[in-house]
Amino acid sequence: MALIGGTHGGTHGGTHGGTHGGTHGGTHGGTHGDMHAGGPPSAMLSAALAITHDALGGPWTGIVGKVHALPKAADTLDYLSPERRLQILGGELSSRLSVVQAGTGAALRLDGRPICTLARPTDTDFAGQLDLVRTYADLRDDRIPEILVQMSDILSFFDALAPLNPWRRVKTASLLTLTQMLAIGLEQQIKHYCLSRRPADLSAQVQPIIQTPDHSTFPSGHATEAFALATVLHRLMTGDDVATAMSAGVPPMPFRLAHRIAVNRTVAGVHFPVDSAAGAVLGCTLGEAIVALGTGGSAAVRDFAVGNGAADFKAEDDFTHAWAAGKLKTAPAPLATAAAPLFAQLWDGAVKEWG
Repeated sequence: MALIGGTHGGTHGGTHGGTHGGTHGGTHGGTHGDMHAGGPPSAMLSAALAITHDALGGPWTGIVGKVHALPKAADTLDYLSPERRLQILGGELSSRLSVVQAGTGAALRLDGRPICTLARPTDTDFAGQLDLVRTYADLRDDRIPEILVQMSDILSFFDALAPLNPWRRVKTASLLTLTQMLAIGLEQQIKHYCLSRRPADLSAQVQPIIQTPDHSTFPSGHATEAFALATVLHRLMTGDDVATAMSAGVPPMPFRLAHRIAVNRTVAGVHFPVDSAAGAVLGCTLGEAIVALGTGGSAAVRDFAVGNGAADFKAEDDFTHAWAAGKLKTAPAPLATAAAPLFAQLWDGAVKEWG
């Protein structure tokens, strides 16, 4: 999974503790350290090439030799390295997806239209969830390996559900990398507008087993990314949308994995269940927007709030499979959108990898 690990490295490294290596790991590395035909760049190789130049170049004549043809850049990104393709695709999709402050929270927008509005819970709502945080702490011994690895790598867990290595499903690997990169950038903006205290800010008894991040607890970034990945991967594997998946009784495996990844952050002591619930709604909505940008279809529209309405999260609620299924198996009228031309090529290629 070198492509996924490298490209996603820096973005996730910066926002989730610096352990993943940075966008410098892949995108910046690709920009400033292009691979040679036989191996990576090095000082020794550069010196050797300079010596060969001096030996073979001869006197400079200024005569121009055969001019090499350029690729048809407007039609395809295939002439570029995977890292640079992701830079361009990320820019294309970022021009369609945005975040704005909305009341006490924030809204994710697609082409300027809100598709997911999150209302920040009150301080009383968060305090009412501390008992659940304490209860989840009893699972720490069992889940420490998962918690530590998932601080910087959740894609490998999705890889375990269906082989995603770049040699077998290179388009899918790129698509999921791009999905997570987009999720990180958007979720951080939403966190900024929804700035909320972490569990350890409310009680010294929480004692997290990992460092508490500096950004807002709400919504959970891990939940957002995991459910966005689950949405995109499940669509590739089955062709089903979120509402269909959540109406199946037992959630399909990608969503069960996303739920566990999210809950592990509460077990670690750095999130409330309400954070994960909001992240699940945001992640699934973002995932379906990404699908719509690849297909020219429709994006689901959802919201999240703590309250007493039938579709609301109650202050005493836990983030369970049942709650997620009840919230996500229906959605208001979807928003039609046009495909993003370059990204649509990647989407079509990924679909073909699944037969």
